[in-house]
Amino acid sequence: LYGLGVINAASKRYDKAEEHLSEALKAKPDDVTTLRALANVARATGNLEKSLAHLVQARRIAPDAPGVLYDFGVTTLQMDLLLDALPAFEQLHRAHPRQPAYLYALAAVRWRKGETVETTRLMRHYVTLQPQDPSGFYLLGAALLRQDLFTEARAALQRSLSLKSDPDTEYLVGMSFEKEGNRAAAIETF
Repeated sequence: LYGLGVINAASKRYDKAEEHLSEALKAKPDDVTTLRALANVARATGNLEKSLAHLVQARRIAPDAPGVLYDFGVTTLQMDLLLDALPAFEQLHRAHPRQPAYLYALAAVRWRKGETVETTRLMRHYVTLQPQDPSGFYLLGAALLRQDLFTEARAALQRSLSLKSDPDTEYLVGMSFEKEGNRAAAIETF
C-alpha cells in the first residue's frame, strides 16, 4: 500500500496516493515514513493544514528524526508559522552544521523574520558550501542590500546572475545602484 501510494504521488495522482497511504497508515498507525508521505501529498495539493497535522503526529513518534523536522520546518515556513519553523531548523543545523539544505532553510526563516545580519552570516557559510547555487548568492545579496552594504550586495547578486539569469536578481542589482545614488547605472540595469 505504501509503495502504491508513493508511485501514485510520483505520478501526481494525489487522490490515489492519499487513498493508498491512508490504508497503509491504518495497517501501521505509527509509521513515520507513511506519515511523511501523506504530509508530502497534502503539501503538494496545497493542503498545508493537513500536511502539518500528519507531521505533528510524526514528530510525536520521532521528535528528532531529521526528515520529519525538515518537512515540519518547510511546511510551517510555507504557512508563515516562523516561530514553529525556526526551532526545527535550528535543531537540524546544530546537529548537521554542514548540511546545505538545513543551513539555507534556517537562513530563509531568519530572512522572513527580518534578521538580516544573521541571514548574512548563515548565507556566507552556505555559499562556501554551495558555490554553484544562484539562490544562495541571491539571498546573500538581498540581505546585504537590506543592510546598505551596496558593493558587497552587488557582488553577490552579480555572482548569482553569472550562474543563472533572473529578472528579480537584476532588479536588486538596479536597486543597489539606486540606493547608492548611481542613477545612471540603476536606469541601465532596470
